[in-house]
Amino acid sequence: MKVARLIAIALVCIACLSGCDAIRTALGKPTSKDIAALRAQRQQMQHTGDSLAVEMDALPDSVDAAVEPAEMPPESEPAVQPAVEEPQENEEAPAGLAEGYYVVLGSFKNEDNAQYYYNSLSASGAEVHLVKMKNGFTAVMICHGSTYEESYRKMLDFYSDKKKPEDIWIYNTAKKMHLE
Repeated sequence: MKVARLIAIALVCIACLSGCDAIRTALGKPTSKDIAALRAQRQQMQHTGDSLAVEMDALPDSVDAAVEPAEMPPESEPAVQPAVEEPQENEEAPAGLAEGYYVVLGSFKNEDNAQYYYNSLSASGAEVHLVKMKNGFTAVMICHGSTYEESYRKMLDFYSDKKKPEDIWIYNTAKKMHLE
């Protein structure tokens, strides 16, 4: 019995003196080198995230980026825009869309993701539109309204739904931020 205890104590001492890495490796856990590499990777990601945040602050809003330079007002004149713009009668709606406002349920950089979302909404029987935007995104739109207020009410109906998307917004077809 005493020999078994001595052997057990000796094994524990050897394991402790040989370091935690041997035990951690035997248990399939990350070693001190792995942990140091993960910390360095986290610091690099934090540094990259910080520099991306600085870059994002320097970029113009995507709405401003979609406006062509010829349409930009001169810097000497302040740009005054009404809070809600109704579509002009002489402006044409995009192909497949009526003039007015649409509730945008999602905007995707990857067109396959937009198509998947479009198919899932179409399967529920809703009238859904897939519209390519000038900024490279594909928007999934639903619920046409002739006025902003009408579309806003429809948007609020989605917020009451338990399956609501995280970011819903209203698109005015008169803004022409889509590809025709």
